[in-house]
Amino acid sequence: MRKLPPAFRPIIVLRHVDELSIEETADALRISVAAAKRRVLRARRRLRESLSTC
Repeated sequence: MRKLPPAFRPIIVLRHVDELSIEETADALRISVAAAKRRVLRARRRLRESLSTC
């Protein structure tokens, strides 16, 4: 998680730690559902990449 850029950390925490729906996550971050989906996708990709290089 520390290797993720700060913009991606809250989305991962809200979606996967707090187990919020994508709509609830978007509301919490005050972004659109489409933006939340894109951010989750990018954050997961970054997290996967950082874990595979360890």
